[in-house]
Amino acid sequence: MIKRPFVTLFLVLTAALALPQIPTPDVNADVQKVDDDPTLTLAAETSECPEIVPGPGLPSLASLNLTSADLCKSPEEFRATFLGESELADAEPKKLVKRYTPWCNSGSPRLDVAKAQGCYNYLYALGSTTCHVPTTGSRFCHSASGSKDVAWYGTSGNGWSTQSTW
Repeated sequence: MIKRPFVTLFLVLTAALALPQIPTPDVNADVQKVDDDPTLTLAAETSECPEIVPGPGLPSLASLNLTSADLCKSPEEFRATFLGESELADAEPKKLVKRYTPWCNSGSPRLDVAKAQGCYNYLYALGSTTCHVPTTGSRFCHSASGSKDVAWYGTSGNGWSTQSTW
């Protein structure tokens, strides 16, 4: 009696695997097409580098001598460019330190990594700039591409205004 469900499951799986499968797309072929067409390359670069907008009271990108394209790099590449290769070798690696459990809005789409990296790099570039968080919370950074945007917020854990530097 117990064997019957397993036999049925085995037959169903075997039949499903015997059906014609859709071939996986050749990822390299798509990359080649983008490389051959400059308009597609520009579109791909534009979609990967969202506009990063600092929160209220924080320095502008221009005042930090940065553009949104600068912030699109991986954190390691950004630090190498921002600090310079020689300073990077001498510098202690700094990382943003979370002080609470991060969360995402329930039901929201998956996080866009390029947009999150842009905000991470912006916050890294602030260095020892004091960030003030009122009791109501504050938005430190957000992307402004119009689709699947991300935002980094700070909240006061104890209900008082908080300042933070690193």
